[in-house]
Amino acid sequence: MSYVIRPAVRAHCPPRPATGPVKARKRYPLTCTKATTETLESAKTQGDDDDDEDVDIQIEGLTDDYCDDFVCTSSPAVEQTLRSLAKDLVRRKWTPVLFARDVKYRDSYRRFSSAERHKRLLHIAENVKDAKVLVTRMQMLNKGQGVISWRLRGRLGAVPIDIDFQSTFELDLITGRVTEHVDSWDTNRCGLPARLAWNASRAAWSLAETGKDLREDAGKLLGKVKGDDSGGRQENIYADPSDPTKFFQQEDSTQKDLFSFALIAALLYLVASAYYQLEQIK
Repeated sequence: MSYVIRPAVRAHCPPRPATGPVKARKRYPLTCTKATTETLESAKTQGDDDDDEDVDIQIEGLTDDYCDDFVCTSSPAVEQTLRSLAKDLVRRKWTPVLFARDVKYRDSYRRFSSAERHKRLLHIAENVKDAKVLVTRMQMLNKGQGVISWRLRGRLGAVPIDIDFQSTFELDLITGRVTEHVDSWDTNRCGLPARLAWNASRAAWSLAETGKDLREDAGKLLGKVKGDDSGGRQENIYADPSDPTKFFQQEDSTQKDLFSFALIAALLYLVASAYYQLEQIK
């Protein structure tokens, strides 16, 4: 069998009509920087939670002069913590690792020193419907004190609210953890019904949280007073004077008395705070 090899014939295309000068297409290098990678990763998770976004606001008064030749008076952890706190405000949920174990908290109705209790600062998340938080300003008053200004909009029941907040944080200069947190608010954007609704809601929530604190404190106090009953000794058991073979146990009301006294004190404090807030509204 024989084969005939023919030369390949290249198809001839007629020339394209001239339509003017052809501009060269600009080519861009296909590179991926670190910032691009972070943006892509952020875009992947943006649809999962619209509130879980970075707060891209310049921190006023921030300095990167952390150390001199002899000692360090601050660290980059301060900036990282302040930005994380701003993100937590938008999410309306605190990150526990950002706070010291004995962090102090204070506002018009509530004050305590405990990281565990700080995790329960969920009044807005639990009571304000359709809540939206907008961080408006971040600034450093000094190397260890930062302030975040933010605005809350939402509804308390059927009453719309629009409140300006200022959260002040004392930060550990080395670890960046929060050692003190103070919240204050301004209801000038709200009408009288919204102001009353906000203060009533905050006061009622604070009273319930204070009750939880008092029960916890009373339990710890009694535990220290009584100590561990390792010997199986039964307390408050007495013999019946009329019949030595009979015994009765007297109820220990110490815990109830302590709780009642502390609850009354907390209630008086909340009433005084609410009265002050109402006077401010007038």
